[in-house]
Amino acid sequence: LGDVLGDDDEQKKKRTTSHDESEDPAPTREEEKQQQAPETDALRDHVDDADLLGALRAAYGAVLGAGARKKDTEAESESAWLEKACQLRSVLSLAVGAVVVGSAGCGKTTLWRGLLEALEALDGAPGCAYVVDPKALCARNYKEILFGRLDGTTLEWSDGVVTAVVRAVDANERGEQAKRHWIVFDGDVDPEWAENLNSVLDDNKTLTLPNGERLAIPEAVRFLFEVDDLDKATPATVSRCGVLHLDDSVVTLDDRLHVAATALRGAFSESSSSSSFKAAQAAEDDDAASSSLGALFRPSGAVAAAVSWALDDARDPVMPVVGPAQPLAAIVALCRGAAAEA
Repeated sequence: LGDVLGDDDEQKKKRTTSHDESEDPAPTREEEKQQQAPETDALRDHVDDADLLGALRAAYGAVLGAGARKKDTEAESESAWLEKACQLRSVLSLAVGAVVVGSAGCGKTTLWRGLLEALEALDGAPGCAYVVDPKALCARNYKEILFGRLDGTTLEWSDGVVTAVVRAVDANERGEQAKRHWIVFDGDVDPEWAENLNSVLDDNKTLTLPNGERLAIPEAVRFLFEVDDLDKATPATVSRCGVLHLDDSVVTLDDRLHVAATALRGAFSESSSSSSFKAAQAAEDDDAASSSLGALFRPSGAVAAAVSWALDDARDPVMPVVGPAQPLAAIVALCRGAAAEA
């Protein structure tokens, strides 16, 4: 009889335990997002200075190929680049939006891409960048392409580029909350479309749509603006963002020459390997091309002299040279054409 009663007690205990477990509420959507979010955010949380600088140096070397250069020639530019990268991280940790101001070819894209890679190396959160040039959308209704469109007849709403990204991150169907999402506007901050982001960039962090819907901006989303100047931007937009100015001296001409020569070596190597030459002949061609490129693209070589002449002596009222990136890109394009025809 005691054994029978004992069995009944155990069964009652099992039934009570299963009943209690069934009454536990299911995790809410916000709790699921918090569980999928990374424990440490290298953008907002405190990061050791040594770890941050180490990750940024690795990103700098990967982007500019600085590891193969002499340290004394790269120390000055590396220090300036690291300082600007740390400043951009500070700006994005405090504000949803950041404006990176600098002339064409001064390294704005290289800066935020390097920072995105460094943050991923620190906390493991993958970085996703969505680069949009609003003025490149060849349509009169490019604002609707950016933010969405409400059909006047059917009242059906269609998401735009920005709206689709924000909605996908907020839905978190594929673990988007565990990643970084940077929406980059490459071009002038025109009030015609930038004013739509004022409610996003302030403390509300809400995207208001023409259909009356309000989308909360997730913590994983940031907005960047790459601009030459802020002549067209309104104070309402600029005051809501952090502003970072990038000088032309951050990426020196020596850095540009080194990167161009490295890229062209790869182009000549691909050209020789795809040809019908034998392996020994291809190796000799690679060595000859590498030697020639090294002589042409050294700091005191012919390419540096040509770029300096274009910056100092050329006077073209129609297409003025705005920076070293423009003439250097033309020379690199000519060399790539020669490699393709070789």
